[in-house]
Amino acid sequence: MQLHEIKKNESNKKKKRIGRGGKKGTYSGKGMKGQKSRAGGTPRPALRDIVKKFPKRRGYRFSSVQEKPVVLSLELIDKHFSKNEVVSPITLNKKGLIGKNDKKVKILGDGDVEFALTFEGYITFSSQAREKIEKAGGKIDTKAKFRSTLPKAERPKRVKKVVIEKPSEDKKQEVKKSTEKTGNQPKADQPLAGKVAQKKETKIEDNKATEKKEK
Repeated sequence: MQLHEIKKNESNKKKKRIGRGGKKGTYSGKGMKGQKSRAGGTPRPALRDIVKKFPKRRGYRFSSVQEKPVVLSLELIDKHFSKNEVVSPITLNKKGLIGKNDKKVKILGDGDVEFALTFEGYITFSSQAREKIEKAGGKIDTKAKFRSTLPKAERPKRVKKVVIEKPSEDKKQEVKKSTEKTGNQPKADQPLAGKVAQKKETKIEDNKATEKKEK
């Protein structure tokens, strides 16, 4: 045996590593690196962000539009108020039962009232509370709408909008009649009055022509 006849049992070539899936390439059709090439790594669909913006149920990422009233019991009112005293949002605010920004107040029938009280302002009652107040000889002069609990002096002033009313058709006709009688035309209605006078003159001439033909 000579040196050139000696051979290796294993060849120098390594076996090609074949990936599973794809076209039997090393990366299995997923490319190189990145989120998409990893197992279980799929990007979030863009439509999900759009769907998540729309609320599925009430209370999902937003608070309710309606303001909830501050609930008070008759026990508290009986402790803090005396006989023939006025109970209103202003007096409740002064005695520390309500905050300045609390607009709605509701009184429940927990407890009893031993003396007469007058309720004024923007307050609502439960059926039991109303019955107990009326039995004790109290008066209820409340309103349906709710406004601020602050007194009138402390409330922010509202600016009234000036609305310019357009003259109605009846007023326009009255102005035309007065201009026809007097002959003095206002500046705004001068062209209108002139047109009306021209139409009347043409009607009179047409009537005279028809009378002549009939004769």
